Amino acid sequence: MPLCWLGTLKLELDSILEFIEPINDIVEEEDEIIGEMDDDLKRLYTLWQETEKVRDQYKLDIKHETDRDRSIELSVKYGEIKAKTRVLKGLFWISVFDEFNLWNEESFVYVCRGFFVVKHDTSKERRYKT
Repeated sequence: MPLCWLGTLKLELDSILEFIEPINDIVEEEDEIIGEMDDDLKRLYTLWQETEKVRDQYKLDIKHETDRDRSIELSVKYGEIKAKTRVLKGLFWISVFDEFNLWNEESFVYVCRGFFVVKHDTSKERRYKT
């Protein structure tokens, strides 16, 4: 019996040897770097970003597919990868908030180049961004 995605997730994370670095720079001078991601967070971030790229490629492939059966097949795969992308994003941010004890934080939290976790003191409703 094949392992479900949750069963293979740890294996996927452990197999990541090269990390995808966030592309954002620190937004404002007064933003505070609260820490640097450890390798587990870097792996989770990398897998999330890789999965987003696959999701985006499926979306593009569906748009240009002319064969109906193939388009249906791609749509099913797109739905699966879209759901997994949402879960990975959630796992990443939950892990960041746990790692840096941010659950009571009112600041806007984001990650930036150098694998830094940064907070921007604001009253915006969103608590994170990518």
